[in-house]
This record gives sequence, structure tokens and C-alpha cells, in this order.
Amino acid sequence: MIDLITIMWKEIAELFGSPRSLRIFAISILAMGILPALTFAHRSSSPMATNFRVVYVLFAAAIVVAQTAPDMV
Repeated sequence: MIDLITIMWKEIAELFGSPRSLRIFAISILAMGILPALTFAHRSSSPMATNFRVVYVLFAAAIVVAQTAPDMV
């Protein structure tokens, strides 16, 4: 349990210690919250809605890879 607390303390310190990481975190939260609302809220089959859905899927995949890959190195 002590190890978990130590790791959480380290992660929180890294997140709030750098303004750049806080900006990236905020942008990610906004983008991941706004894009689904724009693309999936209406059940339209228009090409524009389909393009938004494709962009969202690609963006979400890029975010997952960008968060996972640095931890693997």
C-alpha cells in the first residue's frame, strides 16, 4: 500500500509540477469530451458527420499511443 501511495504522489507531482503537462492534460480532456459530443450526438449519415467520426477515432487512437509508448521505453 505504501508503494501505491508513493507512485500516486509522484504522478500527481509530475502532473501539477509542470504547466505544460497541465495544458496538455486540459486540451486532451476538452478534445476527448467535445469531439464525441459533436460527432455522435446526432444520428446523421452526412459525409461531414462521417468525417468527424473518423477524425475522432484517429485522434483517440493517437492519444492512447502517445500516453502508452513513453511508458514502455
